Amino acid sequence: MHRRIGAETENFVNHNRRSVQYILSESKLALNKKLAPLIIIILAVSAILAALPMASAEIYSKPTLNPTSGPPGTKVTVAAGPGGASAFTIVSAYWDNRTGLVLNSTAADNNGAYMMVVTIPPAPNGLHWIIVNDGESESEGAQFTVTAGMVVSDYSLGVVQPLGSGEVYVNRTLHTGDVLGFNLGEVANITAVPNSGWTFERWIYGDDKTSNPWYHTITGNMIAWAVFTVIPPDSFETIRHNVTVETDTYVVETVSNSSVSEFVFNGTAIRLQVEGDSGTAGLCNVTVPSELMSGEFAIYIDAILLIENVDYTESYNGTHHLFSITYEPAAHMIEITATTVIPEFSSLITLTLLGTATLTTLIAKKKLKR
Repeated sequence: MHRRIGAETENFVNHNRRSVQYILSESKLALNKKLAPLIIIILAVSAILAALPMASAEIYSKPTLNPTSGPPGTKVTVAAGPGGASAFTIVSAYWDNRTGLVLNSTAADNNGAYMMVVTIPPAPNGLHWIIVNDGESESEGAQFTVTAGMVVSDYSLGVVQPLGSGEVYVNRTLHTGDVLGFNLGEVANITAVPNSGWTFERWIYGDDKTSNPWYHTITGNMIAWAVFTVIPPDSFETIRHNVTVETDTYVVETVSNSSVSEFVFNGTAIRLQVEGDSGTAGLCNVTVPSELMSGEFAIYIDAILLIENVDYTESYNGTHHLFSITYEPAAHMIEITATTVIPEFSSLITLTLLGTATLTTLIAKKKLKR
């Protein structure tokens, strides 16, 4: 009797175990059926993302430095906020230029922000650059002033070929494309001279980007890189000024982006007033017939003698002298003088004839006395 009850009990337990296993198996199958579409979607999205090209790495803003000066060995925090670089890219800090010493590297976060600490290397006193790069492009860089470092007396000023049409003079001598040597503390007079039809806009490097001339105190290696822009042709006005000397008439032509007024030829010089719009560099081209004026010329603005190839340029085509004069936007009085002017010939002839007549009279009187 007890054996039979035990056998029935065991059969009941085995049956229930199989039922539970069946239920679990069916539930797992149902769960797998529900997860399958989600897994397929995830795999598909992953495949699409893998096929897409990575976003191009760009530096969007220059870094901030803290501190911005100190001796070699100074710890400097180099950082940029969101948009400082592309997300998740490796950002490296270089000393002075992209081929210089790598100071440190870090990874930008998902917003493109980054921060790293660099150590200032041994370097000469003066301004230097910390430039960040994420592999494809670089920022403008941030300046760091080295103090109590190496004292160097010889520095270079590189005069880069300008953007646009014009030349660059250093200490009143043409030096476009040259590399010049300076000692620490020297002042370089850097002047941008636009060609006719162009105007100076700015310097690419340096704190004083719009002054012309630019008086730069040498504290380290520097680049003088000028930008010239075209003056729109429709902003120029051509005026023909008639100059009558005795029975002859000569034409002096002015072409300017300023208003030209009060033109006069007084027998020894040409005078005219120019007045340009505020914020626009003034340019006035004056064409003078060589029959009217010739020889050595001198040009003045507001009674100040101008420097050729710095404040103006001169050319000669065989019959006319052309002067291209630049000036700051304001009202100015321009005066052009020459060593030879037409009325001087008339005066010289008159004086010669008068002298000859006087001499002839004196000789005649002496003969009569005899």
